[in-house]
Amino acid sequence: MVTAVVEISLPAGDPAPVVDAAGDLLATWYKNGQIIGKNWPIACRGRTLRAYVRLPADDALDQTFANVYVSRKLERVNASGGGRPTVEIVGPDPDSASPCACTSRRSLILFTHYLDVESPLSCGDCFDPVPLYRVPPTRDLEYLDILQWAADYQACDTLQMHCTTGERFGERQLVGHDSSLTAQGREICRRLSAKTGLPAYYYLHNSRGRSLRDERRRRCPGCRRNWSMAEPWHGRFDFKCERCLLLSNIATNVVAR
Repeated sequence: MVTAVVEISLPAGDPAPVVDAAGDLLATWYKNGQIIGKNWPIACRGRTLRAYVRLPADDALDQTFANVYVSRKLERVNASGGGRPTVEIVGPDPDSASPCACTSRRSLILFTHYLDVESPLSCGDCFDPVPLYRVPPTRDLEYLDILQWAADYQACDTLQMHCTTGERFGERQLVGHDSSLTAQGREICRRLSAKTGLPAYYYLHNSRGRSLRDERRRRCPGCRRNWSMAEPWHGRFDFKCERCLLLSNIATNVVAR
């Protein structure tokens, strides 16, 4: 992930039309997976509007990845007097992973957590984040379904991590293979598989267990088959069901003992 500055010219007179158009463009880039996060600092300096954004990769704002909505918003910015936005890559975010560089992939993983600021889609081969615009859009030429799921997941994860208001609710959503959050995520995985031809795995978080022995005896909650792995996949997933495309981990309270 990299930090970048997007600059848009402000014409003489009322800057409001350009500012409004720029805000719409940023929101549309977000829904197309081209920028990370819904909040971006904006500053005016002279006749220039600057937006500081996070990009999943250096090429994120290339016209190659623009969908029809992005193209329309770019036209609106230009028509309002802002001209063509320019992009300056400031540098890599030192606390983030580099985007997936695999030339081909064998699988995908839908995965995020409460501190995550990267793409919620990971490569099954390298486990690095996959920019959303590098896979076919999953809903109405965009990725808003994935982004909304990620926001919901992070909200539930935050509740269970804070251990106060809504802890049990948040945990049930993360753990339950039949929770509304899981249903939402697994449907996205089905869409991804249909669009890419690749298996897309869904992760079920597990935080509470009695013992390591009991954990190893767990069965896939979908098909009740054995899904325990001899070695963790990507050092994180101890359980993997090829039939249900579900992943999980040995309970964190057991590991911590």
